[in-house]
Amino acid sequence: MFFALSAFCLTLKPNFEQIYFNNNQKIKHVIMVKNDSTEKVDVAISAEDWSDGSNPMLRKPAPEWIKVSPLKFSLGPKKEKKIKVIAKMPAYANDHYAIQVFFSYNSKSVADNSKIGIRLAALIQLKKNKTN
Repeated sequence: MFFALSAFCLTLKPNFEQIYFNNNQKIKHVIMVKNDSTEKVDVAISAEDWSDGSNPMLRKPAPEWIKVSPLKFSLGPKKEKKIKVIAKMPAYANDHYAIQVFFSYNSKSVADNSKIGIRLAALIQLKKNKTN
């Protein structure tokens, strides 16, 4: 499945991915980020575990066995960058995880040229193979 999502100046591909895993498996995933604007953008990345649903009170940082790199970068106009997401699924892994990888940056308001904070996300659903 392949989708693209744009918000002001960044595009994420894919913005949704469903991956099946086995316990103790290492999963490598890439998210491509493109700066569609004519200005440099400074981006900060964070990952959150949304496995318990969309209730903001239940959100927590992604498990320690999920690594995203880099966590900060600058992206020139019309440039792209690969973001690596690596998960080493532990033996005790649950059957399902919903990991939101957030890309935060500032953009200029069209109305008054002030800065607007934007948070864009790519969702990775990790589901255990039923043969485990």
